[in-house]
Amino acid sequence: MKTINKIFVLIAILVFVSGCKKIDEKVSKQVSDDREKLIELIKEKYGNLGRGEVYPVNKDADLFYLNPTGDSIKIVKQPGQIYTEGCGLDCTTASDIGELELTWNLVAINRIFDCGNTANSQLIAHWRLSVPYSLSFTNPLPPYQNANAAFRITNSSNVILYSSSTITLTSANMEALGPDPNCTGNYLYYLSYSMTGVDDSYFANGNKVLARMTLYNDCNLAYYNTNTGWTQGAVFSGSTATAGYPCARIDKLWVASSSLTGTNAQALGSYTFCGSFSPGFVATTKNQIQYRARTHATSYNWNDQISLERIPYVNGSFSSTGEISPYGTDLADFIGVYNGSPDEYISGYGWLVRYRNVYTGCGNSRPWVDGDYVTEFWLY
Repeated sequence: MKTINKIFVLIAILVFVSGCKKIDEKVSKQVSDDREKLIELIKEKYGNLGRGEVYPVNKDADLFYLNPTGDSIKIVKQPGQIYTEGCGLDCTTASDIGELELTWNLVAINRIFDCGNTANSQLIAHWRLSVPYSLSFTNPLPPYQNANAAFRITNSSNVILYSSSTITLTSANMEALGPDPNCTGNYLYYLSYSMTGVDDSYFANGNKVLARMTLYNDCNLAYYNTNTGWTQGAVFSGSTATAGYPCARIDKLWVASSSLTGTNAQALGSYTFCGSFSPGFVATTKNQIQYRARTHATSYNWNDQISLERIPYVNGSFSSTGEISPYGTDLADFIGVYNGSPDEYISGYGWLVRYRNVYTGCGNSRPWVDGDYVTEFWLY
């Protein structure tokens, strides 16, 4: 009888182990499938990708519009008549475009080394807009131009070294984020656009990149158009110094909001899409990530929030450090960061994701200090 009991126990253990193995295999396959899906989604959004660096900007652009005679008119902020700073006013209730709350924020500039070509880079501009009107990519008035954008690189004396050709903008460049929780009647939009084939010689120490864009809308107060003029973005520190030490730079992490993934927001490592690096580049060992709900009504600063600091799951399991491989073999999952989440920390102000490089000598045990990480904002 004891022998029979031992056999039953052994069978039960084997069944349990087999079941755990199948569960592990199922989880592993699901993570792999999710990773491959996310790679395709990010490729569709950003195009051919390589290794990237992030230059945070967070600068509100001066705004202009062209009148019927072609004169460029600066939009001068005027006190709103209904809500503070114009929130609640739209193009039918305001008497002047300056009464509206219009925020066009240049969030960051990315420099991406093109796959397979270490002599050229790609520039990506990231904008966050808050506006009380509908955006359009075609001028409703003659001569019916398309929405467009461009880059410019200058030296420290503001001498123009490089000017891109005009970039045509379409709906593929924009992601609608929904109502602006900070401004009644306004809607949030995220726009990005890129330019490839920029020679690496333009990224010398002290050189600056500027970006601009023109979009159209349904607002007659500004003759259906708004443009940013040239807005200064990154000031380069020099590729040799930056490449030489991974903890002196921040490598771009590929974060996708829930509107792109259809589930929780997710992220992949910096070198997911190709292995080519510029000469002298020293790769980081890991990317490290944290996220939290944005609770402050007007600030996007990480330290201004009072919500719980969280660590994403990695490959379907809890992670104590939030570290992922920079080579795209790990999938970070931001639990609770999706549209309609019942999460107790949801405030309606969206989410902040911050990340940095981890390398020998600057591991995850060091404090998160301003300047050694990048913070990205996602409504969901």
